[in-house]
Amino acid sequence: MMVGMILITLIIAFSAPLGGIFGAIVVGVAKVALSAALAIFWLYLWSRVARAYFSWAIEKEKKSSFLKLLLRFRSGRQSPKQTS
Repeated sequence: MMVGMILITLIIAFSAPLGGIFGAIVVGVAKVALSAALAIFWLYLWSRVARAYFSWAIEKEKKSSFLKLLLRFRSGRQSPKQTS
C-alpha cells in the first residue's frame, strides 16, 4: 500500500516540459493512463490475495471437519444419519 501511495504522489506531481495546450493534453492523458494501470494492477493483486486466502481458509475448514468426523467415530459416537 505504501508503494501505491508513493506512486500516486509521483503521478499527481508529474509534469512535462511540454508547452501549450498539446503538452497539457499529453500530460493529462499520461496521468490518467498511469492511474488506470495502477488501479488495474491493484485489483489484480487484491484478487490473487483474496483467492489465496479463501482457498487456504476452505482447506483449513475441510481438514478441521475431517478431524472432527474422525474423532467422533473413534470415540464410538455415531453420526446423526446412522441413528435410528
